Amino acid sequence: LCVMGTVVFDEENRIRLLEPTKFQEAENLDEECRVFLSKITQFDELTGSVLDTLDELAKKIEAEKLKAIGYRNRVQVEGEHCRRRQVELQAMIEERKAELERLVIQYESLEKVEHGQKQLVVRLLDRNPHTTTSSSPEC
Repeated sequence: LCVMGTVVFDEENRIRLLEPTKFQEAENLDEECRVFLSKITQFDELTGSVLDTLDELAKKIEAEKLKAIGYRNRVQVEGEHCRRRQVELQAMIEERKAELERLVIQYESLEKVEHGQKQLVVRLLDRNPHTTTSSSPEC
């Protein structure tokens, strides 16, 4: 298969297979392709850089998320600890109140006993005014 084309000489007397306008268009297209390739390469480098930055930020965000989850868990545990401690302290207060009430009742009871004993001593002394406390029994 042989394609016959026209052989053309350019202004510098070089042999060309394309007409000068077609050759110029091919040269322009070649230059545009080089520029386009350069721009695509820059775009690729730029997008690579952006993706690297986004990956770094994603790692930082993930680390911060893990920290936040840790802090949230710590706060929850601390809150639960405070609630348990509050329940313990409330139970202790109730125990102390019950003990105080028991002691107050016991104290009042002892006061009544003491008062009764004092009245008994007074009555006994009133009945026997001649009795001395230092008398010794006769043998």
